[in-house]
Amino acid sequence: MPCDAESLPSGDAAQSAALCLGAWLLGAPTTVCIVPAFLSAWGRVYFGCHYVGDVISGTMQGAACTLALHGALPLGDGWGLGRLAVALGLYVAAERVRKATFGA
Repeated sequence: MPCDAESLPSGDAAQSAALCLGAWLLGAPTTVCIVPAFLSAWGRVYFGCHYVGDVISGTMQGAACTLALHGALPLGDGWGLGRLAVALGLYVAAERVRKATFGA
């Protein structure tokens, strides 16, 4: 079923969860954050690129990285460019940790 033999965890689900959770932690509306993450994860299973367990583990990994980094970074109020940079940084960091942990 998966597109390749190295499907665990789903990198797409990890990236989506990291970005969407980071945006939510920075104040984005809940619906705006949950819908893209869910559709990304569902799409990976629907199109046969991942098993459900791959997507769940990828989502958990992306969320864990974002929560760890969010707790380590002090943030001010508002949606400035600095906060957007932090959200993008959370996304990039989660992807780097995923690649370092599980390979390409």
